[in-house]
Amino acid sequence: GAKGGGIVGEAVNSTITNCHCSVNMEEAATAGGIVGTAEGSTTVADCSYAGAFSEARNNIGGIVGRLEGSGARIERCVNRGAISATSNNVGGILGYGGTGSAAVKRCVNEGDIHAAMQGSTTQQSGSAGGILGFAGGALSCVESYNKGKVTGENRAVALGGIAGAVSKATIKDCYNTGDIHSNSDQGAAQVAGITNLGFSNANHASLINCYNTGKISTGDKFTTDRRGGIAGYGNTSTNTVSNCYCSASSVAQIGKTAGIAGTVLGDDQLKQGAKRLGASFVPDADSINNGYPVLLWQDPDFIGTAILSSVAKSSDTAIVVSWQGKGNCTGYNVYRSTSAGGKYTKAGSVKKGAALKFADSGLAYGNTYYYKVVPYRDYSGGSFEGTATVVKSCSLVPGATKISSAKNKKKRTVNLKWKKVSGVSGYQIYRSTKSNKGFKKIATIKKGTKLTYKDKKVKKKKTYYYKIRAYKVVNKHTGYGAYSAAKKIKVKR
Repeated sequence: GAKGGGIVGEAVNSTITNCHCSVNMEEAATAGGIVGTAEGSTTVADCSYAGAFSEARNNIGGIVGRLEGSGARIERCVNRGAISATSNNVGGILGYGGTGSAAVKRCVNEGDIHAAMQGSTTQQSGSAGGILGFAGGALSCVESYNKGKVTGENRAVALGGIAGAVSKATIKDCYNTGDIHSNSDQGAAQVAGITNLGFSNANHASLINCYNTGKISTGDKFTTDRRGGIAGYGNTSTNTVSNCYCSASSVAQIGKTAGIAGTVLGDDQLKQGAKRLGASFVPDADSINNGYPVLLWQDPDFIGTAILSSVAKSSDTAIVVSWQGKGNCTGYNVYRSTSAGGKYTKAGSVKKGAALKFADSGLAYGNTYYYKVVPYRDYSGGSFEGTATVVKSCSLVPGATKISSAKNKKKRTVNLKWKKVSGVSGYQIYRSTKSNKGFKKIATIKKGTKLTYKDKKVKKKKTYYYKIRAYKVVNKHTGYGAYSAAKKIKVKR
């Protein structure tokens, strides 16, 4: 029925996790193995479907049938069920992506997809793909792959290993190994190793860091050749295809086409191509993908992991970074930045087997430095990095002082006294008539051993608040400690 789901029919701003279904569905419409329609900010995560769809109609997905609105997410989901539909928009994970923004991440389709469309004449109504059928909006599909066969007949217009067709979507760090075959009776049908792209100037889709090894084949009814190892159809002046590859064997049957092949590599070249595909890919060291590159999350043990333990000041110009690590890594790269979200540069490397710490010296006093550690592995002529640790920071500044007392012993005078901070150059004193704002510097003590100050610019019957911070100058760089807690005093004399 409408909006049918193996677990939930319609979800609005909901979270659905760790659900698994193996129920077979017949003659379903706008249906998913887990959720029929997901709207708003709905998240579907860590779910799987292992049943089968037969004689299904429009908007059919192994996990979600249809997404509407913006903000929805499908993450870490797997479809193992075969899907056979007679109408529009069929995908192993998602049938129809709607016109809003949504995200499909780290999803897998292993089931075969068969589209025998009856009334389709456009991409929007006749698309089928290994991960998603059709997406009209700014959907992102990242770090996902398809192994199932994608086949179409009758009026199946657009077939793709990852998506049947997209208009404004981004497909990044994805791969397809499933064969794609079209026996469509549409002479201008589209067949693609990754996806077909919209042709109007309003379409701005992107294909980045993707590859295809699935064999592309077609029947004998094609009159306009819209087949390609990466994209079978699309306007290259408005859409972006960057760093995408297909194997020579995948396009052997169709040869040179009017579509977009990406860079065609020999099978052995593509098997050695993990490095060129970017940081999300690693070599298939454990033979889980017939030797072709796999996504890092598929084989996290290929490199290993690191846990950042501490980032601590060891001197005025040096910081020691310590961590724990495990796995098959060759070593660890330590990255540093002067802002949490800024650009990180490599500060150094430590080989596995050595003490898992790094002394970063020659730093500028007064700065806060942010660090992360990334395990790496040298393999088959390339170096591959794993997942970075959380970021931790350390500030090269003095410690904080504390105001010991504030007294009004003499007329219109406040005597301040504070705790010593070892090794500093001096202290700055701030005053306000309010407890939490309006503080202005009233004095600088240029001697680190002087711990008292007389404020003679106060008025009787007024209340004042004081804060003090230490400062230190190192190699012409000044660092400031944290402000002390505010000290309150009412001037009675």
